[in-house]
Amino acid sequence: MFDFQLFVEQCQGALKEVDPSGAIRDVLERTVSNPAEVLAGLGEPNRATVKTIHAADDLTIVNVIWGPHMTTAPHNHRMPAIIGIYTGAEDNIFWRRTVDGQQGLIKAAGARSLRAKDVEVLGVWAAETP
Repeated sequence: MFDFQLFVEQCQGALKEVDPSGAIRDVLERTVSNPAEVLAGLGEPNRATVKTIHAADDLTIVNVIWGPHMTTAPHNHRMPAIIGIYTGAEDNIFWRRTVDGQQGLIKAAGARSLRAKDVEVLGVWAAETP
């Protein structure tokens, strides 16, 4: 069964690696490779919700359950994010600010549909040197 505390510890350990983004991606890929275990550990989703399940200065883990046909406006997480899908699906459109001098304009710069077992790294991940 999915051991949430072990998952947090593995993510915290990954933050200390030379490539924290790649190391956390590896943790998530191993975790979502067995969706049934994650479902057993977190429970079957029954409604749309955003639940913070771990918060610290260096690591936040959020369990996001999208409802059918749910969409959000383009947004900036203002931090790197790594998505791991353990059930259902998430369709993403990636946006970029325009560079033509017009403030506030954005344009689509790509898209990806994520399904169970998929992992996606978002944003710029800057490894800090101790």
